[in-house]
Amino acid sequence: MLIPPCLATDVTPGLCRANQIYLANETIYARMLREEVDIDIRFSITVSAANWALLAGYLVIPGTFTLLPLYLYTAAGLLTTVINVCTSQGGDWSVMAIIITAVTRATLLSCLALLTLYKFYRLERVRKEDKDIRRSRVSTALDT
Repeated sequence: MLIPPCLATDVTPGLCRANQIYLANETIYARMLREEVDIDIRFSITVSAANWALLAGYLVIPGTFTLLPLYLYTAAGLLTTVINVCTSQGGDWSVMAIIITAVTRATLLSCLALLTLYKFYRLERVRKEDKDIRRSRVSTALDT
């Protein structure tokens, strides 16, 4: 179980925005920093572990499979990042969200380029060589 067990009385006040007091002259950034301090350390550790697992999934696991799943995983990661920013962050793009989106988009485009190169150039060359070998075998069989 990834989420550490805790009592509802420990969690509810920190998660319920209705129970939080906002100062009139407080900026959104200052409010975010104050809310971050109030987050239970168990949740911070869980989120950090999940982020590292996600990073490991992007870097380690897709590299062991073919190029198409890597492309699909990257597209799913980009979609997940955009959905996360639009829902969790209310559409506010932080610097980290922009960097993650840019890196994921660059990975997606490079995978698409490599997939296209493989599909239309390398694989076509292999198919042509196979066709030539089959043709030569047929002509050799007809000659004998």
